[in-house]
Amino acid sequence: MHRREILDAAERVFVRNGFGAATVEQVAREADFAVGTIYNFFESKRKLFEEVMTRMASDAFALLEERVFSEPDPMKALKALIEVRLVYAHEHSDLCQVFLEVQPSIETDLPHPFPADCQELYERYLASVTKIIKDGTAREVFRAVDPLYLTLCLEGAFRVINTHWIRKGSTEPLAERVAGVTKILLGMVCSPGTGNPEELTE
Repeated sequence: MHRREILDAAERVFVRNGFGAATVEQVAREADFAVGTIYNFFESKRKLFEEVMTRMASDAFALLEERVFSEPDPMKALKALIEVRLVYAHEHSDLCQVFLEVQPSIETDLPHPFPADCQELYERYLASVTKIIKDGTAREVFRAVDPLYLTLCLEGAFRVINTHWIRKGSTEPLAERVAGVTKILLGMVCSPGTGNPEELTE
């Protein structure tokens, strides 16, 4: 129970103050615990932040498993993937902003910018998306290209688009943004004989 309450408090503190200005003492006050209690669970502010990152990654992966990876139709799975990746980042934009701000400093201090659990989830994510692309290619609804390369291209698109929206914002409604990106990405991924991208998004 304490661990979850501490992580909830830490997330609020990091969003409110940013990683650099946040302190373990602030997290302790937010959680209404003694500072020593925080250190009983987490050895440092960095470890606390890593746990917040891992929890968010785990929640996102669970949503992907439910909405995307369990879908047997590769076209429906791809459309669900685009929606989940874009909408989830929008709904958690405050915390994502903190991740974007802290990532360069983490990269200089650690051998990898993300905790081991996050790395493992990311590898599972890539493998799952690659399987969707491979299935779609076998059914000739996706272009006959290397499934992993296409997965990496999609991942690059998600990262750049989400980073832009988080940092710059947008006056366009989220649903319209998602529809526009979906049309573009389906046009890139789908086999020319599959159909009009505008029709595929309906």
